[in-house]
Amino acid sequence: DVRRFILENSNGRFVFRRSGSDWLMQEPLQVLAERTRVGQIVSRVSTEKARQFVEENPTSLKPYGLDKPGIRLEFYLADPQNPLTLTIGKREGARYFARASDRPSVFLVDSSFVRLMNPDLASLRDKKMAFFNESQVDRIELVHSGTTLVCAKDSSGTWSIIEPESRQAKGWVIRDLLKSVTDLQVQEFVVEKPRSLKQYGLEKPRARAIFYIQDFAVYELLLGNTRQDLVYAKRGDETRVVLLQNDILSKLTPSLEDIGLTLTETGEEAQ
Repeated sequence: DVRRFILENSNGRFVFRRSGSDWLMQEPLQVLAERTRVGQIVSRVSTEKARQFVEENPTSLKPYGLDKPGIRLEFYLADPQNPLTLTIGKREGARYFARASDRPSVFLVDSSFVRLMNPDLASLRDKKMAFFNESQVDRIELVHSGTTLVCAKDSSGTWSIIEPESRQAKGWVIRDLLKSVTDLQVQEFVVEKPRSLKQYGLEKPRARAIFYIQDFAVYELLLGNTRQDLVYAKRGDETRVVLLQNDILSKLTPSLEDIGLTLTETGEEAQ
């Protein structure tokens, strides 16, 4: 069972550690890794078969490009001092020369396997933007256009607006809003530690949303300037700036009428 592994390719050096069912990236950034993508790498290495054995005991690895391999993987199992190593060298037709540390021979692997071993940083990072249970959220604050709209859920699960005025809320609109936030996926990682948020419109964000569970703020999202069909965003507890699909902007900037029931609608709901 692989607990840790290192991948070196043309895009850099990446170190991963398993944590329960997740994978954590330790280098070059300390972030949650994209579990499916990393899992595919580990699974494919463990099941990949040599397509052809080329030389059993090579006197030199240079002819195969294995003296300075383009891809190198180290997998750490029970013994942290003795990783299993796989190196990949030159291309030979539709295949690549490779060598594993548990055997001296040089063999060929498919190009599809090599492509999977050559991801960049962005594809290895988890792109989920929010981690909270939407059904447990019982208070939402939406700040935009100089106004603050606060909604709260009572013990029966009914949502109401409590600021700027008291009114029953459209529960389906709030549930849709919550799902939109928990489904958010990063479209592009822009910068980890920006010198200034001003150029992204995040110094004075166009929209700010705060989500609470039992009076504890579990998540804060800031939205700034748009770029084509994307919007700059950041979490309240992180420095990094990302781009999201800008349809989330309209979700987090509803008017009182968008989210509140009228007297007629309130009566119809009661019936």
